Amino acid sequence: MQRPKSDGRSFKYHEAMMNIFFIASLFLSSPDSATTVQLIREVHIHNTGMTTDNLGNCYVLNKDQITKFNAKGDSLSTQSYKWLGWISSMDASNGLRLLLFYRDLNQIAILDNTLSIQGEPVKLEKLGLQFARLVCQSPNNNSLWFYDTDEFSLKRFDHNFKLIRNSGNITQVTGQDLDPNFMTEYNNMLYLNNPESGILVFDQFGTYFKTIPVKGLDYFQVVDNFIFYLSGDQLMRYDMLSFEQREILLPIKKIKTFRIEGKQLYLLGEDGLGIYFH
Repeated sequence: MQRPKSDGRSFKYHEAMMNIFFIASLFLSSPDSATTVQLIREVHIHNTGMTTDNLGNCYVLNKDQITKFNAKGDSLSTQSYKWLGWISSMDASNGLRLLLFYRDLNQIAILDNTLSIQGEPVKLEKLGLQFARLVCQSPNNNSLWFYDTDEFSLKRFDHNFKLIRNSGNITQVTGQDLDPNFMTEYNNMLYLNNPESGILVFDQFGTYFKTIPVKGLDYFQVVDNFIFYLSGDQLMRYDMLSFEQREILLPIKKIKTFRIEGKQLYLLGEDGLGIYFH
């Protein structure tokens, strides 16, 4: 795989990193506390999405293409999968095993850390999934969670694509009408976003646990005991222990999505990617 050439649009690394003042810390709980974040890198790049892995690498999606950056914002590789079409979602929670989902084709592809496809893309019909709407990884054991729209159920498959868990119809357990749009696993708990009612939480066996009353979301990230999500140009932090919510002003406007990995904050806008140290 060839390393992508610079297109001249990426900003040079700042000799003196620009300091931007937040009125609230990402993690400190005191309302009077503040933090300074440093801009590490800005990269102008066309995009339709972004995610990060547990190693601090960032992946910018542009239709059928992925560009991988390291934590400093250096471009490592670019790969296109035109023959598979537009990428619906990418789960990079395991940086050594990346998951691509193609909803229109009802199939997934597994990549290694060089963005090379491992084996053949998997047609989900062969797994008994006729209408899979959402998919995410279980990063600890390489298993996969699917939300099956046809059965309103959560199904977990091991790394060999053998069914090991089936929640059954979760609408009967939760008593909620479901139209979920995002799903992620964190610390052996599965979080299913249902904009109308909130974030449904399940354990590693697919057993319903509770609903977090944060509604109307398209995306969120779970970090420790916090749920982060965007509201306009602000980053919101919901504390799952105290149930308190906090607004965090961002250094730029019109954010499409974000990610937090350790001390790094990644912000994706219309013009490209910004990487910050907080």
